[in-house]
Amino acid sequence: MESHKAEIVERIYSEYLSGKGTFTIAKQLAADNIPTVAGGKWCESTILGILKWCIRRRFEQGKLPSL
Repeated sequence: MESHKAEIVERIYSEYLSGKGTFTIAKQLAADNIPTVAGGKWCESTILGILKWCIRRRFEQGKLPSL
């Protein structure tokens, strides 16, 4: 993953873990003029998709406990 994309993903994951909701995260990314990969608007479903990807990757890497 390109470093600027990785930074955005880490920001989303960190902000979510700190208690921010998906709507708030999307709103802040848009306010900071951070573009999406597709060049569209940030929305809750985009943030949720990224969070699901993060969790799946961390689980696969053994960074999350199995249930």
